[in-house]
Amino acid sequence: ILVVTALRSFPILNAAGIKPDIVVQLDAESDEVAANLAFQDYSKIENFVYEPFISSGFLNIPAKNYIWSLSSHFYDIHNIFGTMPTPFNVPSVSIYGLHLCHYIGIKNLCFVGQDLAASGDKQYAAGATELLPANSKLSMFNVEVPGFYGSKVMTRSSFAYQIQICSDIAELWSKSHPDVRLFNATEGGAYIDGFEHLTLNEFSKKLKLKEKLSNKSVVFEPKCEVSGKLVDKFLNDFESGMCQIIKISDKISKLDKIQNRSRGLDRKIHKEIEKFKSINSRYSLLQTAMQDEIAKVAGTSEKGKATSSYSEFFASVKNHAVTLREASKRARLS
Repeated sequence: ILVVTALRSFPILNAAGIKPDIVVQLDAESDEVAANLAFQDYSKIENFVYEPFISSGFLNIPAKNYIWSLSSHFYDIHNIFGTMPTPFNVPSVSIYGLHLCHYIGIKNLCFVGQDLAASGDKQYAAGATELLPANSKLSMFNVEVPGFYGSKVMTRSSFAYQIQICSDIAELWSKSHPDVRLFNATEGGAYIDGFEHLTLNEFSKKLKLKEKLSNKSVVFEPKCEVSGKLVDKFLNDFESGMCQIIKISDKISKLDKIQNRSRGLDRKIHKEIEKFKSINSRYSLLQTAMQDEIAKVAGTSEKGKATSSYSEFFASVKNHAVTLREASKRARLS
């Protein structure tokens, strides 16, 4: 039996004497929240899988192994270091765990306590917010969906989306991997089409879990060695790239503020913009940092706004580049 859990649920399992094989943290939290984690008195985690977006404070949590999960979006980092991207993109920790177990070849996959619906006045099980705070209000659970027992339960829009994703996965895997069985043993939670619904006790009896051997081993082996020299080269190149972006942003802003516009001036601006595009295409970190700003300009954000000038947009570009340049400096000096 392989137990994969979100970090939020680790204290609950720990209190029950259950040691998970893999603990996953994908969501960023504030530095203050992450800093407090170091003082939690929990037994050592065996394998801690995380997205590098999380605060470095999470790495103060004692763990035997720390495993990065870095998506294919960071193409430049994978190309430079020869690392393998996470082979799936998912919207939540529970679905990440589902894909992870499927990826390593487990045939019977069971959700236990996945938080896809609220129960009464709770959105989490008792104790689930002792380690990490709740990031949503109960008032957000205003979407009615079928429940585990057949009656209706309340969920929020993002969880309704995740329920649909799970149903889509079930339909896809039933055709591509018919030997894989999906179970939902989250009593009181949401119903998921394509999953077999059993109580945890019924699931245990059905698969004869008490007869299974408890000795097991989960081993993560590095496929490549990342040298300090290669890291320094990456940081130096990245810092240089951000310096170029800063200079180009300043030049575009200066040109854009000239009152008397001409074709020649517009050509100069567009020439600098092409330079920016060329350099920007090399750095996924800058593209990621600018996602919110780009969404506002493109009109895909709820906080959309019209950008009145190149100078306004490239002032924001410069701010991101300065922040990333300073982060790169700190990393190189440490």
